[in-house]
Amino acid sequence: MPASDIPRHLAVLASLRMDCLSGAAYAGRLPSEPELARRHGVSRATIRRAIAALIAEGVLEARHGAGTFIRPGSDRTRTIGLLVSETVAKNPDDPYAQQLVNHLVLTLAANGWSLRLARSAEEMRQGLAVERGAVVSACVAAFYGDADLAPLHGMPVPLVLLDSELHPGLPCVLADNAAGVRQAVARLVALGHSDIAHIAGGSWALSGRERRDAFIAAMADAALPLHEDRIRPGSFDIASGHAGMAALAAAGRLPTAVLCGNDLMAVGAMRWLAEHGHAIGRDVSVIGCDDIAIAGLMSPALATIALDFAAHAQAVLDAVVDVHRPEVRRTRTRLVERASLGPAPR
Repeated sequence: MPASDIPRHLAVLASLRMDCLSGAAYAGRLPSEPELARRHGVSRATIRRAIAALIAEGVLEARHGAGTFIRPGSDRTRTIGLLVSETVAKNPDDPYAQQLVNHLVLTLAANGWSLRLARSAEEMRQGLAVERGAVVSACVAAFYGDADLAPLHGMPVPLVLLDSELHPGLPCVLADNAAGVRQAVARLVALGHSDIAHIAGGSWALSGRERRDAFIAAMADAALPLHEDRIRPGSFDIASGHAGMAALAAAGRLPTAVLCGNDLMAVGAMRWLAEHGHAIGRDVSVIGCDDIAIAGLMSPALATIALDFAAHAQAVLDAVVDVHRPEVRRTRTRLVERASLGPAPR
């Protein structure tokens, strides 16, 4: 949903609201109406309408003869709406989503913000229409594909995408998938591996495609051969990791290392290897992605491309506060070496 899809007066209201709540733009007192109109490129009537709405919300107060001021205590009303895609909503036990939302709640709370969860765009709209006790300053849409964004068009507050498909005109927060994959492949090569396979995440997800493409590019950079049967499709769950490992074995000789599209798929791959008597980390090295909580508890412990969940959550808040800039923010990833990663067998 491009910014132009939001009616101009609502876009100005959202922008002015965020400036007031973030505390970054004004030191208590608002500039004059002509100055605000100049900054936002709108008429004084539009600015006046936005100010009146913010006074009604309790964000601003008008002081006769002195001007318009940010109301003391209005920062306590700061709320962000969170929308999750239908795919994740139907699977509330997804460990990655749980871990990320938990960090998001903690990060927002530490900065004086709260989170309001809605199960659909329509539910969020209804909440915005009747809400009186809190100001929803922006919505964060998490795990959305491009086709899923259509119901979000016309949302009366700014939208930030999280781990979703890139969309022109909207800020987005993503993991630096390519950097982590390149680091993992480079480490495998340094450990003597040359026959490296990839069990890819779902191609419907940007992260799945980015990790797959980065794997192909990293193998090419290392001048290593990559046969088509060394890349297997998956769907970010344990079963597809198990099936992907079985398919790699059925194609002939096992690879010496497997990079999986996420940690759950790596768990499935490890299960298959254990079931068939292969020593993980000695016969076949396994690397996952994300570093969900169970990764370090596996036996052997799972090496993984770790996402800093706290930094990822902070990037979401930064994008909300600076929602006027529709940029893509990437959170750093790094390889965490554990027992499932070892030298290539001789």
